[in-house]
Amino acid sequence: MNAQDRTAEILQRIADAAVQCGRSPDAVAVMAVTKTRTPEAIREVTDAGIRLIGENRVQELAAKAPDIDSGVTVHMIGPLQSNKVKTAVNHCSCIQSVDREKILQAIDRWAGAAGKVMEVMIEVNTSGESAKHGVQTSDALYRLTDLACELPQVEFTGLMTIGPLTEDEQAVRRAFARLYELRVELSRRYPDLPMLLSMGMSQDFELAVREGSDMLRIGGAFFS
Repeated sequence: MNAQDRTAEILQRIADAAVQCGRSPDAVAVMAVTKTRTPEAIREVTDAGIRLIGENRVQELAAKAPDIDSGVTVHMIGPLQSNKVKTAVNHCSCIQSVDREKILQAIDRWAGAAGKVMEVMIEVNTSGESAKHGVQTSDALYRLTDLACELPQVEFTGLMTIGPLTEDEQAVRRAFARLYELRVELSRRYPDLPMLLSMGMSQDFELAVREGSDMLRIGGAFFS
């Protein structure tokens, strides 16, 4: 199956899942996760109509940037260290994996130096797994959101989570439902902020659509 056919199949599955729960398929953004993928493979997917991509590693992001079409939006979705923030800011429009004040402050500083406003999403560990990154309490989420609202070169756009890698569908749905609940909580406190939810990957994106995801991060399904 070529990239065009794989993309069409994925988009149809997303549309079916959206319609089944009373949502418009157009309300769900679709990202191709390009970790370890060659520029040629990425181009096949973007030529097939996917205009949003996500990178997990800053080094890959910087190396691939010259080959990415100017009409493609790039997000940083992997864990970020302070010494890599400058590079991430220079090569993407949104950093989804913010989970510490130090990182948020560094993003603001380097975005200011670059003369841009950087969109950010706060990563939340909704599964409770120790190996996963992300804030784990409402208080920590509130503190980061408060700080994001104070920093002039940062624009808060929503929340991100990674579902548990398990065949237990209910466990996955609980993790996604928790992020949705947190959005509701935050919306009461910050009624004027955008509250997009980035959740759902190759193995669980249909569940994520049903639990209210606004953005799917799909990797292997686009390239296998």
